[in-house]
Amino acid sequence: MAGSKDPNIFTFQNTEEQLNQFLDAYHPELIMIPPDEPMRNFKARNLRVCRFCNAPAGTKKFKKVAHVIPESLGNKYLHSDFECDDCNALFGENENDLANWLGIARSILGTTGKNGIPTFKSANDLITARLVDFFSGKATKISTPGVGTDAINFDPKTGRTVIKYTKKPYSPIRVYKALLKMGLSMIPNEEVEQYRPAFKYLFNPAPNGLFDEFAKIMRHLLPMEHRFIKPAGMLYRKNDPAAKLPRHVFVLYYETYIYAFPLPFNELDWNAGLYKDLEMGCLFPPPIVFHPPHELSVAFSHNVNLSRYEKVVGEEDAVSFEMKLEDLKNMTSFDPKTGISKHGIVDPGEIVGMFIAPAGTTLDTTKTYENPFLKNE
Repeated sequence: MAGSKDPNIFTFQNTEEQLNQFLDAYHPELIMIPPDEPMRNFKARNLRVCRFCNAPAGTKKFKKVAHVIPESLGNKYLHSDFECDDCNALFGENENDLANWLGIARSILGTTGKNGIPTFKSANDLITARLVDFFSGKATKISTPGVGTDAINFDPKTGRTVIKYTKKPYSPIRVYKALLKMGLSMIPNEEVEQYRPAFKYLFNPAPNGLFDEFAKIMRHLLPMEHRFIKPAGMLYRKNDPAAKLPRHVFVLYYETYIYAFPLPFNELDWNAGLYKDLEMGCLFPPPIVFHPPHELSVAFSHNVNLSRYEKVVGEEDAVSFEMKLEDLKNMTSFDPKTGISKHGIVDPGEIVGMFIAPAGTTLDTTKTYENPFLKNE
């Protein structure tokens, strides 16, 4: 367990010093988690002003439901009353790029969006992931066109499985702007105008050398025991207003991922010369979790540059997981054409698909089930 200056937050042993450095400079200001029921007490539609384009009701419509965090990330009820319909449509296009950038993650992790858990089909057609009936419950079926594709690799000695796939095209800068829009949605009302340059940046389709320099984020991958069932946004404010650091840092928690970056172009920071004189530093938070990690647990972190405007086409990615070695002996494989089962460790060369079922899934051996391998093709 790694402690911190805040008794309510934790990190991993190898990032404990980094966390304390971050908390010397920043403190948590606001956290937003989607509620379980629809929100109420919104401002009347005829009194609303869009914080993004700064247009009031009468000049813009406010009929659509606006999500602070995209519904495609599992947010159903965390809504706002400060986003006009035109901005909502524009930001929806950025969210499509975000979904393509996330790749197969939403399907494998079971993220429920507007139309349920999405079906994923890789750009090269070698991997499909969809929610299907699985005996008495549901599971995610990962399938390939057949043997020999090398899309699913299983190592029978270690129990490690790697699923390779090709992402659909996405524009990195639009991914960044989708994330930035979430962070700007969390700014307190009284400080919105301080971020007007950042809001204008969301609408500018042309490259900007200075602004694009800040389109970089930190991505952390957490162990499954720290998975967030709902997406959440967290806003940190710097402790010393005069410090040569960005005023706010935004952190998005999504499933087993954390995305963190400073909110750029606050006018108070700008007027203090932090951008003009290039004196501003930047502190990315380490992977921050809310219950103590196991002693040997680690998170994987790396910087991601999202400043490119050109679409990324044909990007290959992979997801992996491991079985416990003692569980390998209990493996069972099925022939998807006949449904005939075979006990023992699977032959890697014969794998054409697999099912990922929720933790705790069990079968009643006294019942007879329809063969799930012959359905939902």
